[in-house]
Amino acid sequence: MTTATDETPYRPKIVGLGELLWDVFPDQRRPGGAPANFAWHANQMGARGLVVSRVGADQLGDELVGFLDSQGLDSGYVQRDAVQSTGTVSITTTADGQPDYTIHEPVAWDFLEWTDTLATLFKDIAAVCFGTIAQRLPTSRATISSCLDAMPEGALKVYDINLRKASWELA
Repeated sequence: MTTATDETPYRPKIVGLGELLWDVFPDQRRPGGAPANFAWHANQMGARGLVVSRVGADQLGDELVGFLDSQGLDSGYVQRDAVQSTGTVSITTTADGQPDYTIHEPVAWDFLEWTDTLATLFKDIAAVCFGTIAQRLPTSRATISSCLDAMPEGALKVYDINLRKASWELA
């Protein structure tokens, strides 16, 4: 599909909303976070992948923003936090070969802030992927709710129910 005014192909805005982090394995570190992965894959398929998250004003945050930029993802919606550090998840393997995740907290994405910039962005998106992990604290939970409320009617909402031990308590 092209726009009526030019021949530029239409690229729907697909947003990964929530955690942008480093998956830390015993022998390497890799960019991760389910919403960010979703945006990356959407971008690879020709959509305009956008990551909405928050990282620390630290080296790990700089490296994640640099990674997004190197992959052609729009990093302009990644907030920087001068107090909280960039999120990490330590991944080890249990004796029976199953992955074991330690999601460190609190981290920058727990404090994702609602802004006028996000209000404008979410009025014009085609889809969003968000999940449970980035909603563990009230600030980011409220921001994610506001983002979803601002979306156009009919936009696709993909919810990643990613419950991990020690991240949630039964009410």
